[in-house]
Amino acid sequence: SYRYFVASDCQSGDQPPNQQIRLRFAKRMARRHLEAEKGNSALALRKMRDTLHYREEMRVDVIRRCFYHVPEKRDDGHASGGAEDGDGALADPHSPYRERLGNELTEGKIFVRGRGRAGHPLLCVLTHKYASGFSQDWYMKYNIYTLERALAVAERESDGRLEKVIAAFDFGQYTNRFRPPLG
Repeated sequence: SYRYFVASDCQSGDQPPNQQIRLRFAKRMARRHLEAEKGNSALALRKMRDTLHYREEMRVDVIRRCFYHVPEKRDDGHASGGAEDGDGALADPHSPYRERLGNELTEGKIFVRGRGRAGHPLLCVLTHKYASGFSQDWYMKYNIYTLERALAVAERESDGRLEKVIAAFDFGQYTNRFRPPLG
């Protein structure tokens, strides 16, 4: 849930995390998993843990934040952050994501535009735009970013009633030349 994410975000600086909102949306996530598994609580719990593990492994929250935490420019014109801090870690972990995802976004391979009849956001995938280079890792991150944005739109515009999006794949100009690797 985007609202859960915002309510949990200690990095926003605007206000402290809201525990009441977090709890409400955490319960909603648990309910979705329980309904999907037809009341099998052990399976729902396992799948919810697997989902949380995957999101941690793929760094979904870093991907979500990459355009929100843009470092300010210093007096010399360079961005603050991005350089290594004293421990050898990146001071701005969002920087590589912002750069790579920004490049993908400008190519318009995947975008969110329009609505279905029931109001679900439309996630559009232009398959023919994948002719130039392919990185499986960044392909997944780009898809995650765009899907998270579509889900945030659905949640925000429906006050949480809509939890799905419509994905439309345009194969109009598709040829085998644009086919991503099977792996």
